[in-house]
Amino acid sequence: MTNATCPIESGEPDEPLVIQAADSRVAAAIAMWIFSLIWNGVIGLVFLFANIGPGFFPMLFSTVFGLIGIAILVFAIYCTMQIFNPRPILICSQRDIYPGSEFELSWVFRGNSKKIQSMSIVLEGIESVTYRQGTSTRTETVNFLEKKVMESSVCTTIQQGFELISLPVTTMHSFKSSNNAFTWQIRVFGKIALWPDINDRFEIIVLTPKSVT
Repeated sequence: MTNATCPIESGEPDEPLVIQAADSRVAAAIAMWIFSLIWNGVIGLVFLFANIGPGFFPMLFSTVFGLIGIAILVFAIYCTMQIFNPRPILICSQRDIYPGSEFELSWVFRGNSKKIQSMSIVLEGIESVTYRQGTSTRTETVNFLEKKVMESSVCTTIQQGFELISLPVTTMHSFKSSNNAFTWQIRVFGKIALWPDINDRFEIIVLTPKSVT
């Protein structure tokens, strides 16, 4: 398959690895604020200079686009509040993971984790397929594996702990091509009262089986 990439061992010592978050909370908040400013700015200019008269359709236009602008602004505030959530730090007991591997996943929080009411960690294997239709493309995703690693409302367990994770022998390793991809990630969910919840994503690499390489 052309332009396909399939990760193999890097040659580095197989030692514990701190998994980096796949998404930046700060970057997400900045992107939403920029989008909100652009959207509401454009809609404001339209209302100011387009001379929208009375009637059902002008009123409908104003209401719909105005509500969308408010929703975008609220979501930008939501993303900004998420920046101040406790940050999970995930540590994998080994750098090289294969189908059939068993490894230890440890977690600890940076920040006030005592305000987290409940927490869950989920391992996901995701298949993405890109279809081309003329000049347009669309991508569909489906979870080929979803495994709950832990779920707890006990404060001490939430603050730090570890769990053993076993990957099925027959599962798919990480793979990416122009039309198809198999990716792996760990999701951390945390419920916080009267505040945006924790929803962080951490990507991991599952190497090709040793017998193949």
